[in-house]
Amino acid sequence: IRSGHLMPGARLPSTQALAAQWQIQQTTVQYALAHLTREGLLDRRPRLGTYVRRTDATITRAAIYLPEDIWADPARSFLQSVCGAITEALKERGIMGHVVVNPSGGEREEPWDDLIKEAERRKFQVLIGLVFNNNPIKWLNKLPLPTAFLTEASIPNRVVSDYLQFFSESMNVLHAQGCRSVGLITSVPLTPTRQSAPDIAFYNYFKKAAETRGIEWRKEWLTECEFTRAHQAEEKGYEAFRRLWKRKRRPEGLIVFPDMVARGVLIGVMSLHVDVPRELKLVLHRNREVGLVSSVPVTFMDVCVNEVAKDLIDMVERQFAGKPIEPVLFKFHPTPGGGGQTRDR
Repeated sequence: IRSGHLMPGARLPSTQALAAQWQIQQTTVQYALAHLTREGLLDRRPRLGTYVRRTDATITRAAIYLPEDIWADPARSFLQSVCGAITEALKERGIMGHVVVNPSGGEREEPWDDLIKEAERRKFQVLIGLVFNNNPIKWLNKLPLPTAFLTEASIPNRVVSDYLQFFSESMNVLHAQGCRSVGLITSVPLTPTRQSAPDIAFYNYFKKAAETRGIEWRKEWLTECEFTRAHQAEEKGYEAFRRLWKRKRRPEGLIVFPDMVARGVLIGVMSLHVDVPRELKLVLHRNREVGLVSSVPVTFMDVCVNEVAKDLIDMVERQFAGKPIEPVLFKFHPTPGGGGQTRDR
């Protein structure tokens, strides 16, 4: 196809014929054709056959997959913002974005038959999934079209936080302020889960960034906030900070991730009348378009939602054009804030 031997619009032999030609199993042929379709080189039409995609074809229809109704939960503000940013960015590129919400109301492992049929009928040409729980990716990633996911799953077509850069920048901020010790409050597992990509190790990144700059850290200063519902994050952050501050020895600096937990930490700081930054220096994650307000001086590590949306769209466009892809890590931007300052635009 790339050499031009198979011209755009050419119909490929049947799966059985290709298997006989290459002396391989038909399942292997199906697997290969599925990959070439996702890369945008082929167009598979049910009951009609497989064709070389025309090079002048452009994306006009995209699906945005949501595992549940994110607008029903105020704590899902980040996903709401990303979904809105994707829709607007697609519109600017002349692409119609169609949001599809899993009718089960949760992230189930069973394939969604109606969505699969729509993909096979080319109701949409690409799919972008906002999927934090990785279970649906098992079947979504088998759809016969280019896909990209906001996830930590170990797949090449993922867009994910650059945690190493997050901690490196955070430690730089604290080191510049003369901070000699640091703690961490987070809802992210401090060790990789079985579903996470092997290159995502939150705890190791924190440890490496601190030790590289000669900043002391202790395990008793690290808190993993566990909760089952997103709206519990603020309460868990509040409780975690109060426990940390009651310790006989406390860190001079504190990093908090994500913003939902940071809201609770800020309430804890105010309730205990902590003198920031004299007694404690704070670095807090924030989604810039969502916003986070602090009455005390802090440094926000901002994620730009529009950048995340662009990364996801760029990934499906590269696949559609038949270009190779690899995971994309989105960056955090240090932003001084506090004292009543709101989000930057």
